[in-house]
Amino acid sequence: MNENLIPRVVAEFIGTFALLFAGAGTAAALVGVATAPSANLVAIALAHGLVIGLMVAAVWHISGAHFNPAVTLGMLVTGRIRALTAVFYWLAQLAGAVVAVLLLRAVIPQGAHRLKLSLLEPGVNVAPLDAMVVEAVITFFLVWVIFGTLVDSRSAFKSAGPLAVGAAYAVGIFAASLLTGGALNPARSLGPEIVLGKFGDWWIYVAGPFFGAAIGALLYEYLVLDQLHDGTKA
Repeated sequence: MNENLIPRVVAEFIGTFALLFAGAGTAAALVGVATAPSANLVAIALAHGLVIGLMVAAVWHISGAHFNPAVTLGMLVTGRIRALTAVFYWLAQLAGAVVAVLLLRAVIPQGAHRLKLSLLEPGVNVAPLDAMVVEAVITFFLVWVIFGTLVDSRSAFKSAGPLAVGAAYAVGIFAASLLTGGALNPARSLGPEIVLGKFGDWWIYVAGPFFGAAIGALLYEYLVLDQLHDGTKA
């Protein structure tokens, strides 16, 4: 592996680990807690949004702070990273997700039982295709915010980018909570599924975010930026 790639892969691993440990961990910790469902939703959305914002602020200058295979795909289809780099990012993200869930399973009492709450599935009477569309839409807006605040060199709000990205993640969860649970990220869904061995609707949370991220990245790159980037690849 190229030495320059090592810190970037490590950053992606740690960032995705943090997302799953905080996000799935919060969901698991709320099992059996006597609080209103709305309070649980706020806690879960904020846990995801805050940890994403913090990790973006910490390592954006190192790896670009994807922590999300869909975001990595968006960067790949717009030529902002090389294919080999994307493969290593995907492996690091998936590994970070799985390790985080394994640790949660080990340290939380009745870990396997509690982690079932972190599994994402379509809501009652929500068709699989509709769920995939919802995941595509909320991921589209997440990637749009990433490009608008962190990628676009003309942005006057780059310093607020981590906050904006974290907020976009939390808003996506709020918006999709009753429809899909709000993944916006294949690693977020696959981590618990791999550890618990439950893959019922896994494709929804891969195809939806991948499609939404690709469309969002391509539209911002070629309609908004109008090919203003210098053409260099990471």
